Amino acid sequence: MMVILLMAFVLVSFSFASFERFRVDFPQCTLVYAPSSQTLQISVSGRVLSYGQNWTVRQVYPYLYHLKLNTWSGFYWMVNTSRKEIYRVTGGTFGSVGGSQTQLSVAVDTVGGSGGGVPDRFSLQFSDAYLIYTRASQGIQIAAAGAVLSYGQDWQKTEVYPYLIHIRQNNWSGFFWWVNTSRKEIYLQQGGTFGSVVGGTHTLLDYPVTVFGEQQQQAQTYTLSLSAMAGGSVTGGGQYAAGAVVNLQATPNAGYQFANWRRGSLVLSNQAHFAYTMPAEDVSLSAYFTQSMLPVGYALTLQSDPVAGGSVSGDGNYFAGSTINIQAVPNAGFQFIHWKRGSTIVSNQANFAYQMPSENVVLTAYFSQSVQPLAYTLDLQMNPPTGGTVFGSGSYPPGAWVTIQASVNAGYQFTGWTKTDAFSGWPGVPYSSQTGFGFSMPAENLTLVANFDQQAVYGQPTLGIHIEDHPFGVIVTNVLSGYPAFGKIQIGDILTHIQFLPQGPVSSLGFGMVSIGTNAVSVNVPSGTPIQNTLQLQTMLASMPPGQAIAIWMRRGGVYRLFVALNLGTLFPAAYLF
Repeated sequence: MMVILLMAFVLVSFSFASFERFRVDFPQCTLVYAPSSQTLQISVSGRVLSYGQNWTVRQVYPYLYHLKLNTWSGFYWMVNTSRKEIYRVTGGTFGSVGGSQTQLSVAVDTVGGSGGGVPDRFSLQFSDAYLIYTRASQGIQIAAAGAVLSYGQDWQKTEVYPYLIHIRQNNWSGFFWWVNTSRKEIYLQQGGTFGSVVGGTHTLLDYPVTVFGEQQQQAQTYTLSLSAMAGGSVTGGGQYAAGAVVNLQATPNAGYQFANWRRGSLVLSNQAHFAYTMPAEDVSLSAYFTQSMLPVGYALTLQSDPVAGGSVSGDGNYFAGSTINIQAVPNAGFQFIHWKRGSTIVSNQANFAYQMPSENVVLTAYFSQSVQPLAYTLDLQMNPPTGGTVFGSGSYPPGAWVTIQASVNAGYQFTGWTKTDAFSGWPGVPYSSQTGFGFSMPAENLTLVANFDQQAVYGQPTLGIHIEDHPFGVIVTNVLSGYPAFGKIQIGDILTHIQFLPQGPVSSLGFGMVSIGTNAVSVNVPSGTPIQNTLQLQTMLASMPPGQAIAIWMRRGGVYRLFVALNLGTLFPAAYLF
């Protein structure tokens, strides 16, 4: 048996830079807090770095919040959502006003909370955030604005090579980051195995990497020796580092067909084109061939470029003139480009019929990474549909700045934007009272409804409020200035009962009782007619007898309040709140 020995190299080495620690800078990092769910997240480019397990947040006023990482000492942050400002406070008491305040250069965005109310959420936009990893302790810190945001207790880290570190947050699934300190680059790895260089695909991230304490080290390479037994030739031998993926190719001669790759007596693969992972030792592999049963045949060899881009099928030995169906299937994160023979494009179709010539042929399927940014849907609706039009619907990546606009049709007036409550499913949660505004797209699908009311008929008694149906009555979505309700009724109040009474002097009798003319009513025990929906309340107000006072009971923060209005529809209306 004839053996062709192709490679027989000795062990050599190459240099790389060891390190003490590295730092990854983030151009934009966001801290988001939602008061309703009391949840806090810190994220970069839609990937959560921390879920705020070690943070404490306290609401001082509806618009004022104190925040701190539990390890902070001698200071904390104060966020004013009404003024959209953040301060570093020293010498104060967490949860109380006071102390020395220094404003930070951090942008503050809010959603909801107009008029000094409780916001749906607020976010802090850092431009100086970074992650630092210390090799000796395998410790991670995430910091911004001169303070540590997380000590990385919920992160995993592993050293694959002295210059290659894998890191991930415990809740990440299907991806992780790896940092090459020698090249000063960070990659997003999708698929593959954490702690291993085998499998998956990686994408370079645009985050600067700084390495500290670099020292030149020597890393070994190992010899991969390939031999072809009688009947063909092989390529791919050489010097490789442990863990490297090597593209091996066995090509049978005319009258032969490929059998398998072996290491000694161990069969490694039955594929002529074989991706081999280099171990930490010298290796000798042999390609075996057998004589073809066909009297005349030529070898069709198929390969992928890059190897991780996809798989190919249809290679083998064929008569000249045979038609072969060949196929290229891209892996996740890749897309097929074309088939080539050398530098000539053979087909732009992943699957096509190839006519075999009277010679051996190598065809290569080329793939490219397909980058599809994560996006979420913003759905804008009208209530009722005849009330107006909306603009701004579409798909946006998380963090993108989105501008929406509601236009009002003739005969209607805009009453506010609402959204669906994630907990109760109620669709009337107030979102904004402005017809047009901008906000940062959250990392979730979002549906907003622009609400319109038909304009009131002249002379009809008007309170100056806009309402939506609620399970316990109706809820106030906007209060107009210049009307009796302004300054008395607030957005979010739930109106539960209404009663018409003869007008007269209005005063408090004490002990939760109010005098209206000759009648006395209780603030805490509603009387009159229960309010069932917006249509019922609008009908009752439209048909109110002249010379009557209106008493409306409403719940605010779980407590009943009483609103009384006199002289509606005249030039001298009056209103009271008890």
